[in-house]
Amino acid sequence: MKATINKIDQELRLLADAHLQINSYFYGQFLDIYESNKVNHTSLLANITDATIDRHYVTLQLGLMVCDKIDDGKKTAKYVDSETLQIMNDLIKVITTSNRWQEYGVVDGVTTIQNFSQRGGSVLNGWFCNLSIKIKNENGYCDLPIIDYNYEV
Repeated sequence: MKATINKIDQELRLLADAHLQINSYFYGQFLDIYESNKVNHTSLLANITDATIDRHYVTLQLGLMVCDKIDDGKKTAKYVDSETLQIMNDLIKVITTSNRWQEYGVVDGVTTIQNFSQRGGSVLNGWFCNLSIKIKNENGYCDLPIIDYNYEV
């Protein structure tokens, strides 16, 4: 397997750092991130939520969330929705078409994104999506960290 969760996290961090409209990147559970980190908005949050493994592929469900804080009630909500949608589109375009990401794997199918508004101490608006990244499972028996095991009996 060419891509690991650590490699995907690292690549997303590089992509977020390079994007001029993203001010912070975090990997992990949404609530954990907001409880334990000082988040600068506009933010990209990522998490691998599920995985499937078959003989030929490891398929990872990568959740991406682009969000921004709304300080003045609903006045800037449309602006934030528009900007975060464009950022999400930028990210999906890079992940699904760039040669760099194609080295890791292929994103399956059409990406559906959902708008959200999270109310708490502050109001966050943005977009969330799940990408299904299919990674070729290239490791054979010889590549496994297993010794003194007979695979034939």
